[in-house]
Amino acid sequence: MPNSPSPSNAVAFDGLFYLKKASGLEACEDIDQINQFRRAKLGPSQATVATAHVIARVVYCMLKYKVEYEPLSVNEYQRQYDVQQIKHIKKRAAKFGFQLVPA
Repeated sequence: MPNSPSPSNAVAFDGLFYLKKASGLEACEDIDQINQFRRAKLGPSQATVATAHVIARVVYCMLKYKVEYEPLSVNEYQRQYDVQQIKHIKKRAAKFGFQLVPA
C-alpha cells in the first residue's frame, strides 16, 4: 500500500487531532493552514510535531494570561517567517565576514 501513511505519521496525526479537540481549537483554520505550510517545508512528521508545539504554546498562553485565542493569519505567519529567515541569513553572512545590503 504505497499511499497509506506510515504508522508513526498516523499516530502523530491522530495525536494532533485529539490535541486540537481537547484544547477547543479544532475549528481554527489558521492552525490547519500553518500545518499545511510546515508540511510543505518540513515534511509530514515534523510538521505535525511542530503544529502540536504551536497548539501547546497557544493553550499555555491562554491559560496563563486568561485570554481568548487570537488567530494568526497565514499572511502574517508568512511575514514573520520571512523576517526570521532574513535575520538568520544576515547572521550567517556576518559569521563569514560578509555584510548583506538591500538591493
